[in-house]
Amino acid sequence: DYLTSLKGGYWFTFVLFMLFSIYAIIAYIMDMFSVNKNIKALVLSTLAIIGHIINTHYYDSPNLLLNLLSIKHILYYACFFVFGVISKMYYNLFEKIINNDWAITIIVLVFAILYNIPYNIPISLFGFLGIPLVYKIFSYYSALFNEKTKVGRSLSYIGKNTLQIYFLLNYINCGDIARYFNSTLPLIGVIFTFLLSIIVVMLCLFIQKLIMVSKPIYVAIFGPIKKIL
Repeated sequence: DYLTSLKGGYWFTFVLFMLFSIYAIIAYIMDMFSVNKNIKALVLSTLAIIGHIINTHYYDSPNLLLNLLSIKHILYYACFFVFGVISKMYYNLFEKIINNDWAITIIVLVFAILYNIPYNIPISLFGFLGIPLVYKIFSYYSALFNEKTKVGRSLSYIGKNTLQIYFLLNYINCGDIARYFNSTLPLIGVIFTFLLSIIVVMLCLFIQKLIMVSKPIYVAIFGPIKKIL
C-alpha cells in the first residue's frame, strides 16, 4: 500500500514536499532570467492548469514509478498550491477582494448555486471558492482566534502539532461512522463530525504525549522535540 499514490495514507506530506521542490526549481530558473511577478504568475498558473487537465484523463497507473512519485495527486493539487503562491504574491489585492462585501457575497451565491444544481460539479471548484470564504471567516473573527483567547491558544497549539496529528490520525479510523451520519442525517452528521473531529484531535495529542515518554522513539517518528510541547 505504501508503494501506491496514497502512500499508505501519508500522501499529503510527500505531495506537499514534491510541490515545494518543483516550485523551488521553477522559481529559481525564473529568477535567473529576472522574470517579473506577472509573468511568474502566468507561468505557474498555466503549468497548474495543464497539470489539472492532464489529471482529468489520468487513472491509477500500474507504472510503479508514477505511483511512487504520486503523480496523480501532484497534478490534482498543483492548482491549489499555485493559488496559495499567487495569493501571497498579490496579497494586497487578495486581501482587498476578501474584504469586499460584494465579492464575498458573489462567492457565497456561486457556491450555493453550484452546490444545489443537479450536475456533477468538480470538487476542486468548491475548493477554490471555499478558500477565500474560510480566510474571510478567520479574518472577520480574528479577535476570537488570537492567542489571547482560550480558543485562539487551543487552535495555535493544534496548528503547531499538525504533523503529529496527521501521522497519528491514520491509525484512528472513524470515517465509516461519520459517513453513515452524513448520508442518513446530514445536519446531525455535520454536528457529529465536528464533535468527533475534536475528540480525535485530542486523542492524537494524548497519544503524542505518551510517545514522548521515549524521546528516541519520538524523535525517530516526528523529529526534534520543540519547546511548544
